[in-house]
Amino acid sequence: MAGRGNRRAQADGAEDAFVLGVARTVDWAREHQRGVVLALLAVVVAVGALIYYRSYRKNLTARAATQLSQLEGSLGSAGGPDEAISRIQDYLSRFSGTPSADEARLLLARIQLDQARPTKALEALEPLTGRPLDTPTGYAATRLSADAHAAAGDRDRAIALLDRAAREGRFPFQRHAAASDEAELLVQAGRYDSAASIYRALVADSAAAGNADDLYAVRLGRVLALKAAGAKPPQGPPLDTVSAAGAAGAAIPEGMAVPGSAAAGVLRGAGRDTAGPAAAGPAGAAPDSSGGGAR
Repeated sequence: MAGRGNRRAQADGAEDAFVLGVARTVDWAREHQRGVVLALLAVVVAVGALIYYRSYRKNLTARAATQLSQLEGSLGSAGGPDEAISRIQDYLSRFSGTPSADEARLLLARIQLDQARPTKALEALEPLTGRPLDTPTGYAATRLSADAHAAAGDRDRAIALLDRAAREGRFPFQRHAAASDEAELLVQAGRYDSAASIYRALVADSAAAGNADDLYAVRLGRVLALKAAGAKPPQGPPLDTVSAAGAAGAAIPEGMAVPGSAAAGVLRGAGRDTAGPAAAGPAGAAPDSSGGGAR
């Protein structure tokens, strides 16, 4: 009985404490009524602002995608590369920060690079630096950056970027393409052993995957022949395989796409042959005596 009485007393004490706490809370609210109302109002405003911002970003992203499609379709009728660049920059001023703006930056860099303005191309790509290489934007930005650095004469940096793409690209075809272009830059730098090592790995990988690519074997043979002959480093042809595929109308695999087809349309509209050497990429555009970077 004593135990039951103790439990009842504890229950009554807890109930009294709860009632006392509620009463104190009510008294406090009455004393601070203005502050409570303002705090609740601030919470409501914050929640409303968050909902509005999310809705705004969603609508902005949708409009940016639509406008980008229209922009790409209109560039072929632009009065020339400078007008196309101006249109893209205007687009970026309105839709900066959206995924479509990232694609527009790639297009802008592509056109700047085709106009032999590698510094401008790098400026366009600067907001995309550091993106993961396993994303389409990150991979494409890295490849274009490598082209731009090579065109500006910084072959070491171009080789380093291609090496990173060859190691961190999401898909095997991306890694193989980057490694092959890295090897070509190494050949142009006279680093035949490093280039041959890359081509041997590409030949082995292709064979292991059951889709042996004779091109890698041919290039390996060429590199070994150059080394055996003690040949001076050849200059060109340049790299820029992504642009060449876009200019020729070839299909660019998903995940590697750079909006080169739109850029090619701009240059054709300006009376420039995008398939010729003048539109080829940066890898051999400037003489270099750096000796290349290490793989």
